[in-house]
Amino acid sequence: MYIDSTNHAMRLFLGKEVRLPSTVTEASPKTERFEAASALMIPHRSLRATCWALTPNPKPNCKSGSLQDWQRNHFLTLYNADGSIWFSFSVDPQNPDHFVHRASKGFKPLGPTQFTYPNGEVFVPNLVVLRLSGESPNWYQVEVNEDSLETKFVSKGDPRWAKVGWDDVFNMSFNVYINPAITRVFDKPEGNAILECSKVAPTELQFGKLDGDWMLVNEKFPSDETCRGWIRWRKGRQILVGSILNGRKAVEAESN
Repeated sequence: MYIDSTNHAMRLFLGKEVRLPSTVTEASPKTERFEAASALMIPHRSLRATCWALTPNPKPNCKSGSLQDWQRNHFLTLYNADGSIWFSFSVDPQNPDHFVHRASKGFKPLGPTQFTYPNGEVFVPNLVVLRLSGESPNWYQVEVNEDSLETKFVSKGDPRWAKVGWDDVFNMSFNVYINPAITRVFDKPEGNAILECSKVAPTELQFGKLDGDWMLVNEKFPSDETCRGWIRWRKGRQILVGSILNGRKAVEAESN
């Protein structure tokens, strides 16, 4: 159900050889019924970074693979509605088939983005995050272009992809970044702004948890040491905080 651009007949996943068929074996997406869904898709190899000990919210039984697994499983595949391959790409920053080098396909994922540090060094992401908009028995429907909202498909039989929640991605990011002139810290969702936080004007906050469009920040810090409360992290489709998705840049203005 998955093919990478090395065209090898065999690949390895989690230390086991997996034969790569030339076509998908399950029914094509256009023949299946999809139900609306709201989640995210990331490379399976990045799953550990959403839950390991160095995140704000470590999780028990956090899955991990070896360095060899990480190095091998960097090719991902997206499919058309008829089951044919739309795009096969790498998330290895050193690989010439990395998706940032092949933008001509019209691929503009939710994130992360490539950016340049003040010292001129260029950051190339080692993962990709896509919005998941629908599910069928054998497929995930994902948005592949944030501007056009074009959708393609991920095979549920492809072990190189993983379905996660927004909280997993923010946990991976560890901190979020805000423009305090736009984003205020509240005592509760839809509550009152915390005046002390307005005086401090924090720009970097530790992720805590999500409650709908609201995010608890600095939960594990004493409230008398730093601003602990709630911020609104999205408005419709717009993400209002900086994170690994956008180069940790705070949003300068909300869209209408």
